[in-house]
Amino acid sequence: MDTLRTLLASFLVSFALVAPSAAQGPPTLFSPQQPGQSPELMAKAADVTDRGVVRARDVTPHWQALEQLQLALEAQPGVPQQVALPFFDDATLVASIDRVEARNNVTNLFGNIAGDPLSSVTIVQARGTFA
Repeated sequence: MDTLRTLLASFLVSFALVAPSAAQGPPTLFSPQQPGQSPELMAKAADVTDRGVVRARDVTPHWQALEQLQLALEAQPGVPQQVALPFFDDATLVASIDRVEARNNVTNLFGNIAGDPLSSVTIVQARGTFA
C-alpha cells in the first residue's frame, strides 16, 4: 500500500511540474545576462564584434532545464522534447530534441528546429559548460 501511495504521489508531483510548463511553452535553455555587465564582459563583446560577428550577447544557462530535457529523453526515448533557444529578443527558435547520448561525462543532445525537418541542432554538455 505504501508503494502505491509513493507511486501516486510521484506521479502527481511529476504532473504538477510538467503541466505548468506545457501551458507556458517549452522551457528555455538560457536567458540574457542582466544589465550592468562587468567591464571584462563588455570588452569581450567588443572584441567579438571586431572579428566580423554581426550580433553577440552573453547568456546565463538554465542548468535545470538542460537536466530535465536529458531526463525526459531518457525516460521516453524517441519522443521529441522541445526547448526554446532565445538567441536575441527578436530571434527565439524552438529546438525539438529527440536523441541523447552520454559517455565519459559528455552529454550530446540531437534534434532539429521545430517545423524545419532539414535543420540540425546539437547541444553538447561537458565539464560544466554547454554549446
